Amino acid sequence: MSKRRRDGQFKTDKLPQLLHGGGVSMVGLAKILAALQDETDVAVNTMRNQLLRENQSALSGMWCHVDVPCSTGGQPFRFGFVDPGKLLARILSDSPALQDLYLAAWNRSPASFERPWSIVIGFDEFIPGSKLSCDHSRKAMVLSFSFLQLGRAYLGRRAAWCTPLVLRSSKIAEVPANAF
Repeated sequence: MSKRRRDGQFKTDKLPQLLHGGGVSMVGLAKILAALQDETDVAVNTMRNQLLRENQSALSGMWCHVDVPCSTGGQPFRFGFVDPGKLLARILSDSPALQDLYLAAWNRSPASFERPWSIVIGFDEFIPGSKLSCDHSRKAMVLSFSFLQLGRAYLGRRAAWCTPLVLRSSKIAEVPANAF
């Protein structure tokens, strides 16, 4: 291996020293993270940029936007989300295992106008960021959906859920209750 470091690679000569320098505590973890900070800045930025490009490519043509009035007045908030139908179609086209799951559910209970599938909608909140410094202003609401006909065992698995929307809670608070 070359002695030159490429973006996204970590130097391994510091690893033994780092493993014995910290402890199994927040302080120990903070020391290790601080020592790795110089090494990880380039790698994190490289990975972040690559993920952003991949997401933009994967979600191309799926975005929907709705202008929602704000309770404070002024410019409406441009509410962006991924088209749930297109997202589900994309996920199914990329996953043979998920295709098999949906096909088995369809064979057990084919949808019709008289007996449509039952959609299950889930909401959850999370706070992205560092475990060392929690920033509640970044709290986000997540909307996900799945179908009851997939079966109880599969509704407990992340792969059976689609997430077309993640939105900061502070933006939700700006939308008047009668906006929709």
